[in-house]
Amino acid sequence: MSFLTDVISSLRFPCVDTVKLLLRCGASVTVLDADRNTPLHTLCSTLQTAAIRMTDNDVNSIVKDLTEIFIDAGIHLDAVNADGLKASQVCVQNLVGTFIRGYETKAINLKCLAARCIALHRVPYKDELPRHLEKFVQLHCAEKF
Repeated sequence: MSFLTDVISSLRFPCVDTVKLLLRCGASVTVLDADRNTPLHTLCSTLQTAAIRMTDNDVNSIVKDLTEIFIDAGIHLDAVNADGLKASQVCVQNLVGTFIRGYETKAINLKCLAARCIALHRVPYKDELPRHLEKFVQLHCAEKF
């Protein structure tokens, strides 16, 4: 029990190794909480408390590593939460938001752009698209369904 306690107490949020472990165990980067926040939204919005005990270089390194891990695992950087905000828009640190916006422009694809256009222009798509595409549009849309 002491070993486990030592390991748990040595973990600090955010922890790149813990994220890797969770992903290997089957955790999904596309999971949403009650406010439709992705794991990247949560990282960006809670980073301020964790950053107090880290240097700027450490924060940037961790955010870079986690963003790349999330991208490799299939996260959509342009997914919006219930308030219609992307993860880069909920960042409590401007530098991190700017960094993630740089990835957004590199990682955007035609499917995401189409979903955002459907959401932006409020094109009716319910029961017009296959279920899996409806969920994809919802990921890029601020409306709750």
